[in-house]
Amino acid sequence: MKRLSASLFVLFIIWSAHGQNLSYEIVRGDNQIGSLEVKHHVEDSIEKIHMHNNVSFRIIFSFKVDYELKETFVNGVLTYGDGYNTLNGASQKETTIKLKEDGYHLKIDGVEGYNEKKPITNSMSKIYHEELYDGKKVYSQYFGLYLEAEEEGEHKYSIVSPDGENIYRYKYGYCTEVKVIRDFATFYIRMTDETLEKVKELKGID
Repeated sequence: MKRLSASLFVLFIIWSAHGQNLSYEIVRGDNQIGSLEVKHHVEDSIEKIHMHNNVSFRIIFSFKVDYELKETFVNGVLTYGDGYNTLNGASQKETTIKLKEDGYHLKIDGVEGYNEKKPITNSMSKIYHEELYDGKKVYSQYFGLYLEAEEEGEHKYSIVSPDGENIYRYKYGYCTEVKVIRDFATFYIRMTDETLEKVKELKGID
C-alpha cells in the first residue's frame, strides 16, 4: 500500500511540475458525443500545448468532427503552431503559423500570407489552463485573428468567433465547462471528474 501511495505521489509531482493534461467529455443533451484532451507540457523556457477533440452526432445526417491544434511557446511567445479539422473524414481546414524575422507567417489551406507583427503571447490553446478576463484578446490561428473575451458573470466569459459563441466557466483557475452555441446545435465540454480531482489536489483543496 505504501509503495502504491508513493507511486501516486510521484505521478502527481510530475503532473504538477511539467504541466497538466486536462480531459473533458463533450455532451449534447444526456448523451456523450465526444471528448477533448488538452495536453500541456513545460520544459525550461519551452511550453507546448496539444489539443485534440473528436465529436460524433446526428442531426438528420451523421457528423463526425476531428480537430487538432498544436502550439509551441518559447519564453512566453508563440513560435510555431499547426492544426486541422475534418468532417466525416474529409479535410475542412489546415493551418500553420511560424514566427520569422519579419513577423508571423500564417498558412491556411495552403495559402500563405503575413499576419501579426507583434509577439503573440495569448492564444486559444491557453484558455483551458489560464482563466480569461474581461477584454482579454486571444489569438486564433484557425481564423487568423484575435478574439475578445467578455465577462458574463463570476468566472464566466464569452468569446464570439465566425463559427458562433462559446461560454467558458472556470474553477480553481482552470476551465471546467464550455457551452458551445452553434446554429445547428448547442453542446457542452465538461471536465471529467478525475481531472477535476487532480486540479483540486494541485490547489490543495479538500
